[in-house]
Amino acid sequence: MRGKERSRGIEFSASGRLAPSWYVRGGVGLMSAKAVEDRGTPANQGNYLPNSAKRNGSLFVRYAPSGPWYAEIGVTHTSARWTNAANTARLPGYTRWDALVGWRAAPWTVTLAVSNLLDKEYWRSSAMPGAPRSFLLSANYQF
Repeated sequence: MRGKERSRGIEFSASGRLAPSWYVRGGVGLMSAKAVEDRGTPANQGNYLPNSAKRNGSLFVRYAPSGPWYAEIGVTHTSARWTNAANTARLPGYTRWDALVGWRAAPWTVTLAVSNLLDKEYWRSSAMPGAPRSFLLSANYQF
């Protein structure tokens, strides 16, 4: 049996308007997730939990003037993480950029979003690679 684990942290987020037509949203999280007790391997007591980043955050800026076009760009960061309970192997942290451009004319909204804009290779966890650059085109009609 594993024993006890404890995760403590704090998260801040904010969103708002910087200036006419300019908007910002983002947040930062700080976390300490550790093994308090490990009955199977006592040497792991006090170690960080696998795949738990100490720091993560994002910041997105949107330009949305009164016309039909708008755009957004943002960055997401996750710090390095341990991949095992013994804290002997690490995954590097990563920073990923995303962007979108959109067009709106009631009742339609069309958006083209690009995830992982720079096609950064990264690992979301020790068992899951990050997605390569991808595109999503969406069209919405509001009744």
